[in-house]
Amino acid sequence: MIIEPIPEPTPEPEPTLDIQPSTFNPVPLPEPTLDIQPSTFDPPPVPEPTLDIQPSTFDVGTLSDTDLKAAASLYARKNQKALSQKGVEKRQAIAKENLSNIKAFISSHSPANNRTIARALNLPPRRVQHYMQILTHNGTVTATGWGASREYFKK
Repeated sequence: MIIEPIPEPTPEPEPTLDIQPSTFNPVPLPEPTLDIQPSTFDPPPVPEPTLDIQPSTFDVGTLSDTDLKAAASLYARKNQKALSQKGVEKRQAIAKENLSNIKAFISSHSPANNRTIARALNLPPRRVQHYMQILTHNGTVTATGWGASREYFKK
């Protein structure tokens, strides 16, 4: 039995294009021209949008929930500084009231610790601790002891 080798296939030559570069002449495109002079062109004025809604005749009940949320968001964005200032003023008023309540409690229930004051005034103990630090720094209250056994006296 004779085994003949398998002949390798010869690659076929790739076809070539016979286009000569000198024979290809592209057609030039015409230059676009503008009849409008840039210095004389004025765009028409855009009118500003106006709302014809009168507050006395507008019924808020006709708005959907989505419209109300959008209106509230717009109002909050426009008046953010004033709303923020109102929040700061409210927190300061609450802090002043709490400080005066603590002073009154300590003057009638001296000595008192944070836990007792917090229960009596319905405040979180950590907030009472913060207020007591303020009163101690101001010199309104004196403190003795450390940790849970710390007691405060009115000066």
